[in-house]
Amino acid sequence: MRSRAVQFTYDLVPPIALAVVGGVDLAGYGGGNRVWLAALLLAATAALACIRKLPLVAFAAISAAIGASALVEPAFESLAGPFAIMFATYGLAFRVELPAALLGAAFASVVVAMAIAIDPSDSLSNIPPSLVLFVGLPWLAGWALRRRQVQAEQSDEHAARAAERERSRIARELHDVVAHGVTVMVVQAQAAQRFMETDRPAEREALVAIETTGRAALVELRRLLGVLRPRETGADLLPQPGLGSLAGLADQMREAGLQIELDVADREQLPPATGVFVYRIVQEALTNVLKHSTARRVRVSVQASATGLHIEVVDEGTPQPGRRGVDGFGIAGMRERVTLLGGRIEAGPREGGGFAVRADLPL
Repeated sequence: MRSRAVQFTYDLVPPIALAVVGGVDLAGYGGGNRVWLAALLLAATAALACIRKLPLVAFAAISAAIGASALVEPAFESLAGPFAIMFATYGLAFRVELPAALLGAAFASVVVAMAIAIDPSDSLSNIPPSLVLFVGLPWLAGWALRRRQVQAEQSDEHAARAAERERSRIARELHDVVAHGVTVMVVQAQAAQRFMETDRPAEREALVAIETTGRAALVELRRLLGVLRPRETGADLLPQPGLGSLAGLADQMREAGLQIELDVADREQLPPATGVFVYRIVQEALTNVLKHSTARRVRVSVQASATGLHIEVVDEGTPQPGRRGVDGFGIAGMRERVTLLGGRIEAGPREGGGFAVRADLPL
């Protein structure tokens, strides 16, 4: 609600300023055609108020009104005309595509040049600086802000897509982990029934209930999360990685040119989902080093405590030429995983150089 009010205020400021400046100049003007000039000023003011919703129509109306006022009364000197052209050119460049914006700039240039040419008190030498001041600079400002806005929207869209892909990947991995655990539970319940004595109906009934519930849970898992596997590939069918897979990941990164110092705690009872998440966090952090940093030496530490795991991936490199650092999408994926487990993560440049990713996962 507040943003709408601010936008509404911004929309009203230019037309109000135009009306005030033009009204003051018109009140002090002693020449003829004051009624026509007032009507054209009113038309330009109304059109400027609509430039956000109807940029092309409003720009055409403003340009036509300013050109007509110059033809009706060439001797009328007012800052309202230049201000109107500036606001209109900026608004057009900010709100329309490049071809229309260029065409509008050309049309505004013709209007400004014509107004100067037919003014008996003005000089033709003023045309070039007037075109730069009242058309060129506002156009460049509007177009630059438009490009910045478009790039920001595209970056947000890419980040949202990356986060969605990471959530889908997390859901698939959780599906594998949970399905494996439930399957083991069902198999154990079946085995217990075979070896159980026949005179223990209550215990047998409980095991049957466990087996039935487990099978139903597996069906629901496949129905709800199976849609995330549109194409089953060999990679999809491989066992999910964990802490034990970090050594193999380090070997892969060494083949790619990184010197990996790996220090991983021995945690045999680590929950499967947590092991998968630790692997993915380290994998993404090392991938970012390869893609964005000049570092060739990286220290990877995964340490366990009584309450959780502390993950640290540290390098001493600098961003590669042409890159400011990581793109943020990989970090967004790591943050999705850490947040899902109720942990916290920090990623950013280190004092003295290099980059560090630190995450704490509760157990």
